[in-house]
Amino acid sequence: MEAPMKFKTGRTAGRALWAAAALAFLPPAAGWCWGPVGHEAVGIVAEARLEPQVQMAMTQILGAGVGLGQIADCADVLRDADTDCAGVFDPPLRQDELTSHWHFVNIPLDAQVSQTPATAGIDQYKDCDETASGPTAAAMQDSRENCVRGQIQFAMQTLRAPAPALAPRASLAQAQAQAASVLRQRQMALMFLVHLVADSHQPLHVTDDNDAGGNQEHVIFQGRRRSLHQVWDGAVGAQSAMDAPALAKLLEQDLSRLPQDEVAGWTQADLEAVVNAGIGEGFNIAKNVIYPNYFAAKAASPDGRSVQLGQDYQDQMQPIAFRRLEQAAVRLAFLLNQSLGQNPDFAPSAEKSAAMAGAWRKHGRLTLKKPDVSGKTWDGRAPVLSGK
Repeated sequence: MEAPMKFKTGRTAGRALWAAAALAFLPPAAGWCWGPVGHEAVGIVAEARLEPQVQMAMTQILGAGVGLGQIADCADVLRDADTDCAGVFDPPLRQDELTSHWHFVNIPLDAQVSQTPATAGIDQYKDCDETASGPTAAAMQDSRENCVRGQIQFAMQTLRAPAPALAPRASLAQAQAQAASVLRQRQMALMFLVHLVADSHQPLHVTDDNDAGGNQEHVIFQGRRRSLHQVWDGAVGAQSAMDAPALAKLLEQDLSRLPQDEVAGWTQADLEAVVNAGIGEGFNIAKNVIYPNYFAAKAASPDGRSVQLGQDYQDQMQPIAFRRLEQAAVRLAFLLNQSLGQNPDFAPSAEKSAAMAGAWRKHGRLTLKKPDVSGKTWDGRAPVLSGK
């Protein structure tokens, strides 16, 4: 068997190594980078890169004091349990395992996918040729593909779209109901976008060798039997002692060391191409790096089952995983700036108007944020609801 390929990140390949070295003295654990800590860190880094107008829009959707990091893992929770997602949803979202398909796309390992794959190149694969279904999809009025790419695109579409015009002679109750529906759809879209952009950068979320994205390939790693997918969800041996703010700080520090033209290059395309780039990169990492290394280790195993992945594997793979988180954060900020930033409902003039006379939810009814309009609670215009 040929020696497994070594992944090259270009002229800055060594810059991520400092972080891996810094982390080496902390105890390892699975679930770090693409678990709750990693997702929250991606959200924190992305939020710091939002334009002021988009930050205000985010606050209007989620409510004061709720950041992207706090909602970043809710999509994972929703697969197994009800969630109010840091108090954003009232009533809480109901558990919906049918959203599980939204977290990945099964691109066969033998496929040929460029770093920036064409839409048609992804549509043909399993799950992306199906339509989303289930109660969450119905609540979001979601008719897009049942895979991570389709759902990222649907979330961006929802966040970019202005609220529909009220029907002529709509009652206050109808206006309230419509505003509440629009708000909830935007909240769900934001929740999923934050999570799924990070998932789309996990190489084994976008690749399949008839093994459920590496979930059916088992290895011995750091003395424990795990699936190959679990090894990567845990960022190939990253650390449990580090919380999300500390990880976010490391990501930011590493990003600051990179040439800014390189970082800018991650988003120098239209929205769809940026989404496809993240998927294409991840697929090629899996195809050219992760699986060849796994197959080599399997061939070296005496029985073909006790596949050992050692320190050399961690040393090679951890910087790659680290860089994928950085790319996810930068691209998430770009997608939000381009989606919410293009929604006329959140244009600066509209935002100023909403700050003066917009309606907030309180105890199940609308009240004015600044009750200085002679006691009126509604002037016939569509009310603007915000999060708690």
